[in-house]
Amino acid sequence: MALPSQISSRSRKADLTELAARKFVESHGGDALGILGERAAMAEERGHKIAANTWRDLAAAAAHILTACSATTAGFSAKRAAWRASMASSLRGPVGRL
Repeated sequence: MALPSQISSRSRKADLTELAARKFVESHGGDALGILGERAAMAEERGHKIAANTWRDLAAAAAHILTACSATTAGFSAKRAAWRASMASSLRGPVGRL
């Protein structure tokens, strides 16, 4: 997933939060928000309020990143599906001829 190269921050903590959120979005894509929300809920259930707040901060930053890059990735899913289909076709082609 191509992410915007620059997202503004106000503090060092915000910079680190955005960096972590960016990496999380790169790893998990659209599932990032759900995963981060689940982790916040688990931390809250276990009484870890600071950890829960940290997960929520990460989720907010991830939402911001996903919103910022949604315009540039609007056709990403369709392009990826077409690429996968072409790769599958090219992989099947030679095998089917043997």
